[in-house]
Amino acid sequence: MKLFKTVFITLLSAVTLFSFNAVAELQTKDTATLTVIRGAESTKTRSTNFNVYLGSESLARFKVNTAKTFTVAAGETVIYSNFYKDKPLKIELQPGKNYYILATMKKGVNKLTSVYELITEDYALSVAPELSDTASSI
Repeated sequence: MKLFKTVFITLLSAVTLFSFNAVAELQTKDTATLTVIRGAESTKTRSTNFNVYLGSESLARFKVNTAKTFTVAAGETVIYSNFYKDKPLKIELQPGKNYYILATMKKGVNKLTSVYELITEDYALSVAPELSDTASSI
């Protein structure tokens, strides 16, 4: 009877572990990694913080010199802010890929505009060195 319990518990553990691994693998297949960066800007726009949205979902509030990484559902989506004069970015997110978006604030005559641009990983690391695993502490 004791041997039966040991075998049963071992099999149950293996099935549970397999299920968790399968779910985790499924989640990675259907998601992409999105890093939104707001670097240094002019003194005219530095004090203005804004919310960034992905589709209908609010990602976060961004201030100057901020970089945040999100795991999001793959597929076509739009990135925009809470400003009326906004230049949204339409993007097709591929599963398992990393995307870097540079969010900037522009100030015109009586208006603020947020602009989004898809950038390379190398450029993202130059704008936000804290994203690098080997970033200098100096």
